[in-house]
Amino acid sequence: QLQVVDRPQFVETEPNNKPEEANRFDPTHDLNGRLDTPGDVDRFVFTGKKDQTVIYTGITRQQGSPTDLNVKLMNKDGGQIAAVDDTGTNEGILTAKLPADGDYTLVVEDLSKRGGPNYSYRIAISEAAQPFALAVSGDTANVPAGGTISWTVTAVRNGYTGPIELS
Repeated sequence: QLQVVDRPQFVETEPNNKPEEANRFDPTHDLNGRLDTPGDVDRFVFTGKKDQTVIYTGITRQQGSPTDLNVKLMNKDGGQIAAVDDTGTNEGILTAKLPADGDYTLVVEDLSKRGGPNYSYRIAISEAAQPFALAVSGDTANVPAGGTISWTVTAVRNGYTGPIELS
């Protein structure tokens, strides 16, 4: 499947499984990669600033990939700062406030350690937190005339406490 976006894209290159092999990228670019083999791990390193808020949104199923992303943000010493918040059918959003100036590594793998030619992903990167994100339990429906359908909508609130109106 093809998706058109308005941000520059960075495509991972192998090898990047080990910390010292991490691909350095510009955090103004989204990340694109493929988990080529079962157990494949992709690592990306970037330079961040103290108190900068980063948001990484996994995109897999909506582009036809079976990948269930497990994304972690690590500090320069390999300590975990944050991990993806994988809620229901949501693809997973990792939000973190960087504790210091310096290099950080984003570690990307499949939650079940799967991989292969179809296990592609995109990680959309943003710095400004959206007030909330919505995920719906289905993506297609066949509703007869006059019929109804029920779906679950999950809201992930990023500090937003006001009402959310759906129509």
